[in-house]
Amino acid sequence: AMRGFLHTDANGFRVPRGYFNNGRFTDMGVFWDWASLHQKDPALFDPQETPEAKLEGPARQEFIADLQAKRRFFGGAAYEQSRTAEQQASFRRALHDTMDLWYSHAGITKFLLTALPAGTPADVRSYDDRGWCFFERSSAQLCTPTKAGGYAWPMVVDVGAGLDGGAATRAPPLLPADFDAQVKRRKFTNGADMEVVSALYRQTVDNVLGNTEELDWRGMDLSDGARIARVRALLQANYPIRELDLSKCRINDEGAKALAEGLRQNRALRTLFLLHNQIGDEGAKALAEGLRDNTTLKTLDLGDNQIGDEGKAALKQLAR
Repeated sequence: AMRGFLHTDANGFRVPRGYFNNGRFTDMGVFWDWASLHQKDPALFDPQETPEAKLEGPARQEFIADLQAKRRFFGGAAYEQSRTAEQQASFRRALHDTMDLWYSHAGITKFLLTALPAGTPADVRSYDDRGWCFFERSSAQLCTPTKAGGYAWPMVVDVGAGLDGGAATRAPPLLPADFDAQVKRRKFTNGADMEVVSALYRQTVDNVLGNTEELDWRGMDLSDGARIARVRALLQANYPIRELDLSKCRINDEGAKALAEGLRQNRALRTLFLLHNQIGDEGAKALAEGLRDNTTLKTLDLGDNQIGDEGKAALKQLAR
């Protein structure tokens, strides 16, 4: 069991005793990717063998092209080859075969170290500007519940937002095409990594959402149009998700209309919980219309919304 405090950043951000209190929680393990995987020898790193060391223009673009073609290596050939064959094999297995476990498993609590330590130079890239960090955040949001058991601690904690505010930064997952478009705006230390990250995210999505039957996103803020659009896209993608809980997500009529568009094309979902939201008559009518030709959904729970007689009449017609 956890005792005392767990330090999670250089400024002393601490998870207080009792944070993980739960009758079913007895053991824990910590995986920190940088320390847990075999890294290259920093003593062999050549700072001249980086894109930043090249003049902007053709020279830098040629160097990046060489990185992508594996003709040159970030940090130099000696740095690239500083792992033993056994260490390299272990690293590649972790990177390509187990990342979906560590970043995306529904039972693992993730701490995103989004805050830079005090005194960090102004020109250092932020967490959200970094390509690999974008992969980490996106993967952590694939199927992880909002809170453990629906009521205990947040399962994805944004350290920069603090323990209480961290859960508020949660959003539904990006599908691979949307991830590809957004990751192009991020920066990579190694210019060849963008294609690796895109391929790895696509693999992770296929492994995770392709094998997930239940999603528990109770309490996630879906009042924003961009966030609810992600849920719509997820429904339209027809992953084998059978049960989706979007209770207490601040979904309004516009959000219900977006869900209705997704449900119109969905042929996998069996149960949808929309309790304790802000759905009124217009949203209820949209859901009824969206489900008119949907023969898959069997349970729709709209308890404790703002639906009046008009919306109830539309849903009653659907139930016949």
